[in-house]
Amino acid sequence: MKKLVINGDERVIEQLQMDQERISFLLDGDQFSFEIVKSTPTGLELKSGNQNLKAAMTRTSAGITNVVIGGCDIEVEEVSGQRRRNSQGGAGEMRSPMPGWVLKVLVKEGDQVKEGETLLVLEAMKMEHAIKAAIDGTVAVVHASVGDMVEGGVELIGLTPLE
Repeated sequence: MKKLVINGDERVIEQLQMDQERISFLLDGDQFSFEIVKSTPTGLELKSGNQNLKAAMTRTSAGITNVVIGGCDIEVEEVSGQRRRNSQGGAGEMRSPMPGWVLKVLVKEGDQVKEGETLLVLEAMKMEHAIKAAIDGTVAVVHASVGDMVEGGVELIGLTPLE
């Protein structure tokens, strides 16, 4: 779930689904769906029916994304529990190297994994990126699900080292 502030009015996006081709969501009971024509680090080019839109995006240090689309200023804040830290994290913290969409989650809590084993596949910039275990360990927590859009630096999977 994401909290939005649209021109000062607070709202919540539900049922957000994204992949490399589409973004759809429910806002105030209305369903919205857009084709992603182009994705760049600073924005998206979207299409809905015959309407083309450009969304310029910037991220603040407070974890809020500012979006300007069709002359409308929108602040987007993640409220689903994704955890972001400024540090690289410890060896047991598998983090997203960049913003992207989660394509596959190959492990669940309690699974034992070996160093180098692929845990999750992330799509970013039209390429697949394998998130691999940095250590031998047990999966302690999985923060991401298939279809989630994640920011760079977000912990996706936490591992407890094997003793």
